[in-house]
Amino acid sequence: MHPTAISRAHPLQLPNEDDAKPQAIVNPVLPPGTKLTLNSLTSSGTGTSVFVVSSVFPVSSEITIETKTDMSIEVGGQKQQMNMDLTLEMSLNQLKE
Repeated sequence: MHPTAISRAHPLQLPNEDDAKPQAIVNPVLPPGTKLTLNSLTSSGTGTSVFVVSSVFPVSSEITIETKTDMSIEVGGQKQQMNMDLTLEMSLNQLKE
């Protein structure tokens, strides 16, 4: 890409924040009588995408998202707690010609 085009780049901030209330999760693949419950889910992150007017796609993007999930499953009279902490970091850059 021509250096002048890059100098006309427009960065776009991408804040991300989400959560989910406790709820039952219905999954037909689970054995009959299984109860799967989402107890909590929180997610937050930030990112930036850089656009130029001459391109449909961003010339670069970076994002980081952290998600914390707390679930419980009850099957066969036994109950187990499941916790997951996930950090996702992603970068996309335009290929050099």
